[in-house]
Amino acid sequence: MTQPARRPHAATCCAIGALAGSLLAGCARSSSTVSSATPAQPPPGAADVLISVSPSVGGAATLADFQPDLPAVDGLYECTGREAIGQDGLGRQLLGPNAVSFSAVLPSRAETRVTIVVVVDSAGKIIRYAERRGPPIRPATPPGLESRATAAEVAAAAASVRSTTITLDYARGLATVANRGGGRPEQAVSGPIDVVGAMDKFGKPLDRAARVLAQCKGRP
Repeated sequence: MTQPARRPHAATCCAIGALAGSLLAGCARSSSTVSSATPAQPPPGAADVLISVSPSVGGAATLADFQPDLPAVDGLYECTGREAIGQDGLGRQLLGPNAVSFSAVLPSRAETRVTIVVVVDSAGKIIRYAERRGPPIRPATPPGLESRATAAEVAAAAASVRSTTITLDYARGLATVANRGGGRPEQAVSGPIDVVGAMDKFGKPLDRAARVLAQCKGRP
C-alpha cells in the first residue's frame, strides 16, 4: 500500500515556498545583468526574495573572483514536494505546459541547511534550478502560522540571515550565484550555465540537480 506523503515542517514549507516563488517570478526577467534598480514588488503568493539581488560595493566582478559565503553540503537529499506548475493568477503560462517542480532539502527537514527546487518540462528536461544555502527562513509569525506569512515578512526573514543562492535559468541561458543577507553587502555574479554548473567551488549545481531528480522523481 502506498504510504501517504508526509507533511513538511512549517519552516521547511516556508523556505521551499519562497524558493519556488523566486523561480516563478524570476522567469519573467529578461535582463542578463544584475540590476541596481529597486526590485518590483512580487505578486501575492510569489515571495521573490531569494534571487533578486543588487550588486555590492567592491564585490567580485568575475566567476574566478567570486566566492560563495556558504559552501556546498553533500549527502542524501530528503524529497519534500512535487508540484505541477501551470498558470499564474493572470492566466499566463509560467514555465511551459506540463512543467513540474521537485523540491528537496539537505540533510533533512529537521536540520535544513540547503533547499533546492528543480523544474523540468514535459520531456523531463531541466528548465530551471534554484538552490539556497543557509538556515531555514522563519518569518516573525506566531508558531504554526509560518505558511500564512506575507511576502514582506518572508523577505525580512530571508534578509536577516546570510545565504548563498544559485540559479540556472535555461530560458535566458544564464546562471547566477549570490551572497546576501545577514547585514552584510550583497554580492552577485553571472555566467554561462555549463560553466557555473560544473564548477567545483559552486558544488557542481548540474550534478546536484541530477541527483535531486534521480532521488525524488519516483516519489509522490
